Amino acid sequence: MMVLRLPPLVVLLIFMAAAAMAQDRGADSHWTVENLEITGNEAFEDDELKNLMVTRPGGWFKSNKYRPGLFRSDLTNLIDFYQSNGYLGAQVVDTQVTRDTADHNVRIAITVDEGPLTAVEAISLFGNTAFTDSTLYSFIDLTAGSPYNRRILQEGLMAIASLYADSGYLEASVTPRTKVNEDVHRVLIDLVIEEGRQMVISDIEIRGLRKTDTSVVRRELTFARGQVVSYSALGQSQRQIYLTGLFSSVYINPVRQPDDSVGQRTVVVEVGEKKNSIIQVSAGYGSAEKVRGRAEISANNLAGTGRQAGIITEANFLERRVEGAFTEPRTFGTRFQTDVSLLFSYMDEPGFDVSRYGGLLTVGRKFGERSNVLVRFRYENQRLRHINTSDLPEDFDPRIRSITLGFTRDSRDNLFDPSEGWFAQVTYELAGAFLNGTDAFNRAIVGARYFHPLRPRTVLATALEVGWMDIFGGSGGIPIQELFFTGGANTIRAFEYQRVGPLDTLGVPIGGQVRAVGNIEFRQGVWRWIGVVGFFDFGNVWTKVRSYQFNSLRYGVGSGVRVTTPIGIARLDIGFNPAPRGEEDDFEFHLSMGQAF
Repeated sequence: MMVLRLPPLVVLLIFMAAAAMAQDRGADSHWTVENLEITGNEAFEDDELKNLMVTRPGGWFKSNKYRPGLFRSDLTNLIDFYQSNGYLGAQVVDTQVTRDTADHNVRIAITVDEGPLTAVEAISLFGNTAFTDSTLYSFIDLTAGSPYNRRILQEGLMAIASLYADSGYLEASVTPRTKVNEDVHRVLIDLVIEEGRQMVISDIEIRGLRKTDTSVVRRELTFARGQVVSYSALGQSQRQIYLTGLFSSVYINPVRQPDDSVGQRTVVVEVGEKKNSIIQVSAGYGSAEKVRGRAEISANNLAGTGRQAGIITEANFLERRVEGAFTEPRTFGTRFQTDVSLLFSYMDEPGFDVSRYGGLLTVGRKFGERSNVLVRFRYENQRLRHINTSDLPEDFDPRIRSITLGFTRDSRDNLFDPSEGWFAQVTYELAGAFLNGTDAFNRAIVGARYFHPLRPRTVLATALEVGWMDIFGGSGGIPIQELFFTGGANTIRAFEYQRVGPLDTLGVPIGGQVRAVGNIEFRQGVWRWIGVVGFFDFGNVWTKVRSYQFNSLRYGVGSGVRVTTPIGIARLDIGFNPAPRGEEDDFEFHLSMGQAF
């Protein structure tokens, strides 16, 4: 066995290097950044510059450590930021790190010299024939006299490259050449464009299919043979194929094949299929539902056609439900989707028990990437038993026949835990009338949710929903199970489940024809998968439209904890009632899964 012997000097150098690294990473790691001060800056505010740095004071829930290596990178980022915004001579002229050995804190002072601002003298284009100068200039938000901003210039170059790629010029390139006059602080920008040849689609190849019919993929494509290759069309097709839910991966690329002539490309669509059948079993606990379980069996690609079918069973202390569903994604070859579901459920409500059995027929269509319209027919028989309210008979068997029109628009970045975007929904339901049900009423609901990031890991979440319903024609009344209720884990969290609104003489909720619920919530990530929230909820239910009064709104404030788990977000909220009435408690705890809205 050969033994490697190192000279003593080499061993000493390795030891010293390891010690230096340990000191940089370990010895300084227990120092906390107490304060950061930046001077000499006039073009940018302190907060804007501090947000570029990792080395800065922490917040309420996190303290930032001082690490010399990161601090040196922060200083480099500051200079890069200044230079990218036209201050080409900017530099950090002084740094001071003062240590408090008693509290293990550091106070950092940085002095910058911004230097003069460099402005754009002129921008020139060379080599473009497919698009006019004015068209290309419109993508660059820089003009003569404006500050030389490298980020804006880069965004403009990317926009021009995308324009060429969407028009079939797959080999086009845009190269900036800058000439800086340091005496007058001006820069000349030349954009040299090499367009190359415009490409058209010679053929379309679909790869990776084992069970799915090729027609399922082809009907989602937004391009065809003979058309100019457009990267936006390829991207849109990729999204549409992925949203079918049948594939785990989708890649679309234009490729030069041996039999393609000059100026032609074959578009290759390569997919990875998901498992066709899924069996899921889950269990959990909620403050309202108590112990709950759910089992689902589904087939997501029947006979390779993209049709879906499944059975869901669910049970908890509030509801027992069995539902069978079938989905036809392309009804009669159109872009309309048809969903059919058959349902049996039993619900134990505070004032009554209700059994439902029947079905829903829904036909909907997407418009663009965000909007959807639908028409739904509801055929449902109901049986009410154990009615505890004083205003209804002991037994009641309504038959609901209704038609609903709906519109939704959804721009949220995540369906389950959004950090930005809108969700808006409008529905109108007409029951009875010409549909031959036992009860005739109409109901309209308008709701919106808005999510806005305030800072990293901090989200402002808001929601507002207003509902109204009334008797239609000569109907004698609206069944209690169709009325509005509110209160609980997902509405106004300072109250028990459905305990906000009108009560009968026995103190049992009887619902109403008007409901309004609003929520304001601040969501803050704390550490990895743990977050906290603070919320303000308001709303009420009124018996009639004319009984609505703004000063009758009920309120609740509170806070909660969110824990992201492999099966979803676990949620614990405590809501405080600032003005309890009667037997209402001062606060309520709610344990559930998923965000409140």
